[in-house]
Amino acid sequence: MHQKFYYICNVFDESTKLKRNISTDSPAASRKVAHLCRAVRKVGGDARIISLGRGRATGTMRRYPATAKIINNVPIIYIDHWDIPVLTHLVTIISLCILVLRTTTKGSVLVFYNNQIHYALALILGRLLGRKCIFDIEDGYRSDDKNIRSYPHLILLNLFNLCCNGGAMLASSALMRQTSAEHIYVCYGIAEPFNQKKDWTLGPTQILFGGLLHEDTGAELFIETLKLMQMNSSPTLQKLRFVVTGYGEFSERLQNMARSNMSEFLIFKGKVSASEYREILSESHVGLSLKLPSTSMGATTFPSKVVEFAANGLLVVSTRVSDVPIVFDDTNAILIEEATPDFLADALSYLVDHPDISRKIASDGLNRIASLLSEEKIGNELLLFWQGDSVSPRDQNV
Repeated sequence: MHQKFYYICNVFDESTKLKRNISTDSPAASRKVAHLCRAVRKVGGDARIISLGRGRATGTMRRYPATAKIINNVPIIYIDHWDIPVLTHLVTIISLCILVLRTTTKGSVLVFYNNQIHYALALILGRLLGRKCIFDIEDGYRSDDKNIRSYPHLILLNLFNLCCNGGAMLASSALMRQTSAEHIYVCYGIAEPFNQKKDWTLGPTQILFGGLLHEDTGAELFIETLKLMQMNSSPTLQKLRFVVTGYGEFSERLQNMARSNMSEFLIFKGKVSASEYREILSESHVGLSLKLPSTSMGATTFPSKVVEFAANGLLVVSTRVSDVPIVFDDTNAILIEEATPDFLADALSYLVDHPDISRKIASDGLNRIASLLSEEKIGNELLLFWQGDSVSPRDQNV
């Protein structure tokens, strides 16, 4: 029997995101899932995506019927979404169950991206129908994070661990504590190597900082570093241009800074389209990943942007969080010792003062990631894992 693999998630292609008026998506998650499925298909596996196709409910009362597309050779089905208060969640849950019932067969493998409440009934149904279910854990919690608000997450985590009989994919090795599965695969994503060489000699060195602009992701660290460098009249600032993309609680503050006393070196773009983001990537020399090691997000979640930065020829400047020091070292990235403005400012000054070394580090980072996370390598490994043929990698080495 021809085996099919269904990645159940909430990712989007650009046109569907605009059509459904989605503003709360994760572009990084969309890119990662799409790349993984395309890689599996290229090595002979029949990988497909089932997307919830929903954003935060706004009560517009609009209904978006289920649609099917093929994006970059990957079939994707967006389930029915009705933007109506409260009922929207029930519609999503029932629509997903109907799709699992009608589309999948007994030999199908269902991969669930994180432990969302909208997936829970479909997971139970899939197990009752005899499907193999795999848990893709992208976000976790630390034992000291337990509080009354974390209980629903912990209940769902236990449910998914109980029902997922096909093992667990993990975004970082630290997430092994979140699962009791023996069949495990640590997956950092896929690198698509950048072929265009960057010129580090013309104009200011462009530094990209983006994604969720929250304290946990380093937005405040970024702001305090700029303030420190400006207060010290650092000559480094004259040679740098910072571009900020994304959204979050620090968006307005960053936008105001870019419009006022930091306008000479800070540009705030906010949420941008996929094509705009690709253009910014191609123009940038350095990518900042500033998740804080002291937070749950920093301790357990691998920042996939470091893979994207390195694969696009950017010099990765990152805090020492999660598995970043496993994937990179001081020869192919700049890993700041402590997540403080002083250490980050010193790192930025170093890369400006040593352009030849910085260019070499960026080049070595690209070579490292292209070898470690090539499409063919990850596609083969993931297909084997989904089929259940690979050796359990609890001791997986990178």
